[in-house]
Amino acid sequence: MKLSKHTMVRSQQRGISKEVIRIVAQNGKLTHRPGGAVAYEITKKDANLMIKELRQLIHHLQRAAVVRLIAPLDKPDIIITVYHRY
Repeated sequence: MKLSKHTMVRSQQRGISKEVIRIVAQNGKLTHRPGGAVAYEITKKDANLMIKELRQLIHHLQRAAVVRLIAPLDKPDIIITVYHRY
C-alpha cells in the first residue's frame, strides 16, 4: 500500500506509526465513504478478538517450541510419532 505525502504528514502529527497504518490496512473492515472513498477501520471489539487469538497463538507457539515430530524421509507428510524434547 502506498501512502500519500499528506498521509505521512498527518500520521506524524497524530502520532500514528506506519506499522499501525499497515495493521489497519491489512486487517480493517472497509466501509464506503462519501465522494467515492473507502475507510479502513478496526473496531475495539475486532481488536479484542484479534488479541485473544494472538494470545492463543503465542501459547501454542510456546508449547510447540519443545515438541518434535518424526516422519519417514520418503513420506515427510506422514507424522509417525511425536514427543517432547527437553
